[in-house]
Amino acid sequence: MSLAIRLNPAAQLDYINAVVWYESEMPGNTFRTQLRKAFERMQAFPNAGSLIREEYRSCRVLRYPYQVIYSVDTDCIRVWAIFHSSRNPNALNERLKPQA
Repeated sequence: MSLAIRLNPAAQLDYINAVVWYESEMPGNTFRTQLRKAFERMQAFPNAGSLIREEYRSCRVLRYPYQVIYSVDTDCIRVWAIFHSSRNPNALNERLKPQA
């Protein structure tokens, strides 16, 4: 059984913004499909993503300049950000504070 994917509110907003932009700028694009495939890879191999800090991992969205930042819990995979690779990595700091 694979772990459920759970997006925190900021990651949900990242998802919406990216999908809306790609669908308006490039009709018929496959961003949503490639993001779904990234989620499937994370579920199949939860610890395979590049370790970026403490318990946080990164999974690339193929063909797009995005990475999914996530952590693996015992019952789910928590997505903290769907992050454009040209953004300043310091923008992740608030989202990736140590979890209580």
